[in-house]
Amino acid sequence: MSEYQEGQPVRLEAQFFADLALTDPTNIELLIFTSGGQITVHSAGVTKDNVGEYSYEFIPSSPGWHSYQWSGTGAVIAYAEAEFKVTKKKTFS
Repeated sequence: MSEYQEGQPVRLEAQFFADLALTDPTNIELLIFTSGGQITVHSAGVTKDNVGEYSYEFIPSSPGWHSYQWSGTGAVIAYAEAEFKVTKKKTFS
């Protein structure tokens, strides 16, 4: 389990394979489930890092458990999910 603080960027990554080779799906969707609701990110907001490799920088604004799901359709049909914890931002006085 990964743990981050509020406001700390979280890099969400996915790799898509077809026949053991990195391959681009025709369509990509990233769903992020936060403690305050659901955010849907379509392929327009996702960065293509290389063939079959994608990422998204998410900045959590509330503490709690967050999870995300990548899905690819078309040329590659794939699904993956993971979760991470966000803690309250530490302040020093």
